[in-house]
Amino acid sequence: MLLTPRGREDRMKNVSAIIELNKLGVTMKKLVEYGFDGITVAEVSNHIGQIYKMKVRVDITVPDEDVIRVRMAIINAAHTGHPGDGRITITAVEHFINISTGRDEAVARAR
Repeated sequence: MLLTPRGREDRMKNVSAIIELNKLGVTMKKLVEYGFDGITVAEVSNHIGQIYKMKVRVDITVPDEDVIRVRMAIINAAHTGHPGDGRITITAVEHFINISTGRDEAVARAR
C-alpha cells in the first residue's frame, strides 16, 4: 500500500486472464480500444482431466481504479458462453520496476 501526497492509497494490480486462443485478437483490440497498453501475452497449456488445451494468458498491470474497466473489457471480448472460456485473476502489485531505468513505477505513482 502506498500513500499519495493527498493521503489516499494508490495501489496497482496485475490482471491476468487465461482465455481461448481464438479470442486473443478481439481481446487485445478491446483493451487497446479502452486505452490500455503494456499488455503481455504468453501461450499456456490448460490441463483438465486427461485433456490438454492450448490457451493464452494476457497480463496487464494497472492502477486500482482501472481494474474494473480491464476486467470488463476482457470479459466482454473473451466470453463465448461455453464452459472453458477461461478465468481472470487479480493480484496486488507491491513493486513495478522498469528494467531500463531502474525506476519503481508503483512508488513513482505515489509521489
